[in-house]
Amino acid sequence: MPISPSFHVPAMASDVVPRPRITSLITNTVRNAQLTLLVTPPGGGKTSAAAHWAAAWQDSPVAWLNADAASSGWEFFTDLVAELEEVLQLAGLGKALGGLTEARPLRRMSSVLARELRNRRVGVVVVIDHSEALTDESLKLVRTLTAQVSGLRFLLLATYLSENLQLQIVPELQGDIIGSRQLLLTPTEARTALAAAGLTQVHQSVLETVTTPIMVRALIRHAQRQGQRLVTSETVHSLKEELAVQSMRRVLAENSLGNDPQALLLLGLAPALDAQLIAALLEITVPAADAVIAEMEQFGLGTRDEHGVFRLDAVLSPGLRELAQERLEPAQLRRAHQVIAGWHAEHQHPWEAVQHAYRAFDWDLIARQALLHFNELQAIGREDFSQILDSVPSAVVRKYPFVGWFRMVMLAERPDVTLTALRTVGEEVLSQVDTSASDFGRVVSQTVTFAHHRLLGNFELADQLASEVLPQIEKLRVVSSAWVDELPEDHRFLVEAARSWVATAMRQYSASTKLFLGDHRAALSLIEPIVVPLVDSDGTFQWRALYSAGLKALILATAGNIAATREVLSWIGSFELPPGWNESYSGAPACIASAAVALVDRRPETARAELERIKQFQGDTELWVFILDLRSRIASYFHETGMVSYIATELHTRRSAPPTSRYMQVHLQTRAVATAAAAGALDSARKHLERGWDLDYPGRPGVALERAEAVLALYEKDWEKARRISRQILETYQGMTPREEISLRLCWTQAEAALAGAGSADASQSVAGEQFLAALALADECGSPSDVLIIPPERLLALLRERAPHRADLFAAVEERLSGSSDVAAPELSEAELRVLAELAHSESRAVIAHRLHLSENTVKTHLRRIYRKMDVHSRTEALELAYAVGLLAPED
Repeated sequence: MPISPSFHVPAMASDVVPRPRITSLITNTVRNAQLTLLVTPPGGGKTSAAAHWAAAWQDSPVAWLNADAASSGWEFFTDLVAELEEVLQLAGLGKALGGLTEARPLRRMSSVLARELRNRRVGVVVVIDHSEALTDESLKLVRTLTAQVSGLRFLLLATYLSENLQLQIVPELQGDIIGSRQLLLTPTEARTALAAAGLTQVHQSVLETVTTPIMVRALIRHAQRQGQRLVTSETVHSLKEELAVQSMRRVLAENSLGNDPQALLLLGLAPALDAQLIAALLEITVPAADAVIAEMEQFGLGTRDEHGVFRLDAVLSPGLRELAQERLEPAQLRRAHQVIAGWHAEHQHPWEAVQHAYRAFDWDLIARQALLHFNELQAIGREDFSQILDSVPSAVVRKYPFVGWFRMVMLAERPDVTLTALRTVGEEVLSQVDTSASDFGRVVSQTVTFAHHRLLGNFELADQLASEVLPQIEKLRVVSSAWVDELPEDHRFLVEAARSWVATAMRQYSASTKLFLGDHRAALSLIEPIVVPLVDSDGTFQWRALYSAGLKALILATAGNIAATREVLSWIGSFELPPGWNESYSGAPACIASAAVALVDRRPETARAELERIKQFQGDTELWVFILDLRSRIASYFHETGMVSYIATELHTRRSAPPTSRYMQVHLQTRAVATAAAAGALDSARKHLERGWDLDYPGRPGVALERAEAVLALYEKDWEKARRISRQILETYQGMTPREEISLRLCWTQAEAALAGAGSADASQSVAGEQFLAALALADECGSPSDVLIIPPERLLALLRERAPHRADLFAAVEERLSGSSDVAAPELSEAELRVLAELAHSESRAVIAHRLHLSENTVKTHLRRIYRKMDVHSRTEALELAYAVGLLAPED
C-alpha cells in the first residue's frame, strides 16, 4: 500500500559498519551520471550501502523515497515533491504546483516541476528504494526530470531489473549498473564488521562464507543473544540454513528480540513512534516510554529524529511486523492496530489511520475517516481504499450508509463498469439505509438515497430528494462550534463533515442535477452562493471552488448566454491558476465552457484544444455529454468525415454505461440530427429524430425535439413545415433558452425567405428580415453574434445588406467562409517566445506568466508584443487560435 515519504535517509543500526570501498564506488558513479542503478537481491546490502553513502556525501542534499507497487504515477509525484520540499527547505514548492490533492497529467506536471527546480537552482540526489516497483509513468517522470534539471540526480535501488526499468532506465544509463557482485563483502570487510561488534572468528574460511551485510548482522545479533564472542563455522552454517528457509529480514528480527520479545513486536507494528504512542501500546507511562526509546537507540534498533519520532531500522521493521503477525494473539494485534489507528487519526494521517483500522476491524474509525477525508483517501490509495470499502460489513453500512455511497462512487469511476453492476451495488446500498431514522440519521439516509438515484440516472427523483435534504444540511453548516462540541461523537463527526465539504458538494450535485434536467435558471441559483474566490486567505488554491465557478460558466454556456460565460471565465482567469488546472477534473467544466466560447468566437482550433486537454475525462465523467455535443459542433468547421457514425456509436455504447438524464439523452439525439443533416445523411438524421421522440417524456423542458424537426425540415427543403414549426413554438412556448430562441428565429428566417423567393402568397421577405433582426439582437445580447452564420453565406449576405449593412464584423466573417481558410505558415519564434506562448494558453495574466517563468512583467510584455507582431495578430485569443492551427502549440503544451 502507498506510504508517505519518510523525509529521511533510513535509520541504520550501529552494527552496520560503513564500507569505504562501496561508498567510494557509489560516489564516483553518482558524480559522473545523473542516473545510477544499484541492483542486488534482498539482503545484498544495497539499502545500507546507499544510507552510508548518503551520510558521507557532501556535494548536495540527499532525498529518500520508498517506491510501492500500489502507487500510481501521481502518488509518486506527490511523494517526490513533498520530499524535495522538506529536504531542500523549498517553502511553497507544493503550493507553486497548485497543491497536491488534485491529480493532473504527469506529462505537463513533470515539466512544470522541472522548471521550478531549474529556476531555484536545485542540486540534490534522490534515492529511490524498491525502484523495481515504479510504474512506467513514474519512471518517465524520472527521465524527464534528469533530462531537464542538470542539478538533479537519481540513485535507484532495486532487487531485480523489472521490465519498466529495462525499458525506461537502462537505455539512459551513462555508466555501468552497480550489481550484487560488487557489493559482496570481502574477507577484510567481514572481519572489520565482526570486530567492531567485539566478535572474533576461528578461521579464514569462516570469513569467506560471510559475504553479505545481512549475514553479518544476523551473526552479531545471534552472538549477542547467546552471550558469545566467538563466531564458529557451526554458527555460520546454522544461520545460513535459517536464511535458506526464511527471509533475511525475519532472521534479523528473530535475533533482535532480546528479553522482552512481545514489547518489540508490538512496537514493530508502527515503524514511526513517539512516547505517547509507545505508552499506549505498552500500557506504560510517558516517562517510561521515553526510557524505552532511549534503550532502543542504545541497542541500535533505530534512530530518533529532530521531531522526537523514533524510526525503527529500515530492514528490521518489516521483519518485526511479519513475526508480530505470527506470534501475537489476535486480540493483541487488534488492540495494537486500533491504538496505532487512533494515533494516526489524531495526527491527521487519514490513510495510515484507515490502514491500521482495517487490520483492527475498527469499522467505525474507517467510516469516520472516509467521511472526513474521502477525497484525500481516494487520491492516496484508490485501489486499496476501494478494497477496504468493499470489505465493510453490512451492519456497518446500515449504521453508516454513506460508506455504501462511497463504494458506488469508486465503482462508477472504473472504466469497465456497467450500469447493471452499478445498479446491483446500488440496490444493496439502498436496502441497508434506515428509512425510519430520525434527526441526523435521517439526513444521512436522504443524502445517500439522493446520491444513489443521481448516479444511476434517476435525475427527477434525485432532484426531488435534493430539495428536501439540502436545506437540512445547510442548517448544520451555520451552527455554532460550541453546540457541535456538545454533540455525541456519532453525531459530531457528521456535523464536522457537513461543515467542511459535504454542504458544498451537495450544492454542486444539486446544481448539476438541475443542469441535466434542463433547468438552467434553477441550476444557476443553486451554484451562485458557492462561487467564491479560488484562493483562500492563506494563498492556498481551492480546487472545489474552481469546480463551482466552472460549473457556473458551463450552465451559462449551455443556456447560450455567452457574454455572461465570458465574464465568469475572465474572473476565473484573474486568479493565479495552478499548472495543469485545465487538465484536471475540477477544471473540466471551465474547459468545456471555454471551448463553447471559442466556438462561438469562430476559433475552432482553440475549442478543439480545450477539449483535447480533458479527453481523459470523456469516458468516466458525467460531463461526457457536453464534450460529445461540442465535438460534433467543432467537427462542422473541419468537415470531419465519420462524425455521424461516431456520434451514433457513442450513443449506442453509452446504453450499458452509467447514464445521463433523459433530458440530455433527448438533447444528444437532436445534436445527432443536426450533424447528420449537415453532412447530407438525411436518413440517419430522421432515425435519430425518431429515436429522440421515443425517448421523450412528459414535462420535458425546452423545445429541443421540436427545433430538430424544424431544422431537419430546412435541410429537406420542406420550407412550409420548417416555418410552421418555428413560428408555432416562438408564438406559444415560454421559457426556452436564448440558444433555442435564436436557432428557431433563424430557422423561420430561412424558411420564410425561401417561400417568399418561390412566390408563396403568404410569405414575405419583410417577415424574414424581422425574424433575422430579432435573432441578431438576441445573439448580440448574449455575446454570440456569430450564431447567425448558420444561415447559408449567400442568403446571409443578402439579409445583411438589406437589414444590417453596418455589421462589418459579420460581412468579414461571411467573406472568410466564402473564400475558405488559406494555409498560413508558422512564424518563427524564439525559444523564450515559445515558452511565453505556451504559458499564455493557461493564463492571460502577464503577472502569472512572469511568476511561472521567473521573468519580470516587462520582459513578458516585450515577448508578447514580439509574438503578436510576428503572428500578425492583436490579442491573446487570436494568437492562440493561430498557434494551434499552425502547430506552434499542441493541447498538451
